[in-house]
This record gives sequence, C-alpha cells and structure tokens, in this order.
Amino acid sequence: MSQHLPLIAIIPNKKPADYIASIERAGARTLVIDRVRNHARDVLDDVAGVLLTGGGDVDPARYGEAPHATFEESEEGRDEYETQIVKLALERDLPLLAICRGVQILNVALGGTLIQDIPSQHPGGGVDHQLREPKFAIAHDVTVAADSQLHAALQDRIGASPELLDVLSPLVGMLLRERKVAA
Repeated sequence: MSQHLPLIAIIPNKKPADYIASIERAGARTLVIDRVRNHARDVLDDVAGVLLTGGGDVDPARYGEAPHATFEESEEGRDEYETQIVKLALERDLPLLAICRGVQILNVALGGTLIQDIPSQHPGGGVDHQLREPKFAIAHDVTVAADSQLHAALQDRIGASPELLDVLSPLVGMLLRERKVAA
C-alpha cells in the first residue's frame, strides 16, 4: 500500500525530522536527498514533488551582493544543488513547496534578489521571523488569494511583506501579481 503513496523529495537541512514527520502525517512517503551521492536530475525521476526546506542564508554572491554582517552560511554546496533542483523541477512541472530558506533559493534561482536583513535594511518594515517557544509557534500570517491553487488546497489563510515584490525574480513576482497574493 505504501508504494502507492506519493514520494516527496526533501532537500535536507541540519534538522530534517520535523519535515519528514509532517509529510508522512499528510500521507506521503519521503526521500531525503543526499546532494553528495544523488545527482539532481536522477533524484527527480521518481518523485511527485519537492520540499525546499529552511536553513542557513543563500549566498548573496548568487544575486550580486556582498554578505551582510548578519549572514549565516548554509551547508557547503547547498545553494548550487538546490538551484539545480529548482530548475529541473520547474522544467518537469513538478510541484515545489518552499519553506523559509526554500522560498529564498527559489527566488534567487529564478533571478531574484533578497533583502539580507530586513530589520536593519528596512527598519519598521516587514515581519518578525523570530520563532518563539514552542517550536511550532506561528511566526506570522500569510494571506493567500481566493482564486489561487494554494487557496483551493488550504481552504483558508496563511501573510507576506510589501517589500517582497521589490526583490522577487520577475517570474515569481509576476505569478504573485497575477494571483493577487497579498504581499
């Protein structure tokens, strides 16, 4: 029976257990990708979707900037590998769910830039992303357009920041504007 459940590829971070448990609770199987052993093209052959997880910062050199003082490097080779995964998944029309850093690498892979430190670069703007205890606390709301596929799947709401559209890749920005997602 479990062979018939969808297989979701997870880009691992330092703590993949919560992501694995969430996907399995939702009724899917997981494939935690090993970027050293698994070529990006081969990994996507058998999966129904990809989860881009949270983690360290995307290297600002990828979008033409010097690192901010708050820059926290991610795992060696992660940016390059995830960029390949994003491009291949989009080529193959595979669903992508991007969380936190995952949204950032998706945007950068498609030509966007990032605000490296919202509190110092846009004082008074944006959303506080510092999680409180317990670890499953909600960091902030996200509003989803009523006519979007995401809304159909969620049937409710989830918030974003107005500064977002200034730095999004043209493709991601266009999709958000067309879908009228509150940003």
